[in-house]
Amino acid sequence: MNEPMLHLSLVQWLLLFGITLLVIEVAFLGFATFILFFIGSAMVIVAALMSLDVLTNDPQTAVIAVTLGTVVIASLS
Repeated sequence: MNEPMLHLSLVQWLLLFGITLLVIEVAFLGFATFILFFIGSAMVIVAALMSLDVLTNDPQTAVIAVTLGTVVIASLS
């Protein structure tokens, strides 16, 4: 447990930020702005896909996948 916070993998960062955005949206804003919900959900989904090796584990793929996931989730809502 002496591992520094900056040595987390990309999947762990996406999961951490995604869940944080979801908690902020639900707990503090009460679904007032859905954009944090869309981005947080996309980050969690991309983290899951990267951990299952469906997507490659690099930052460029993460940015593109989160952007496309956000657009798809927002358009389905």
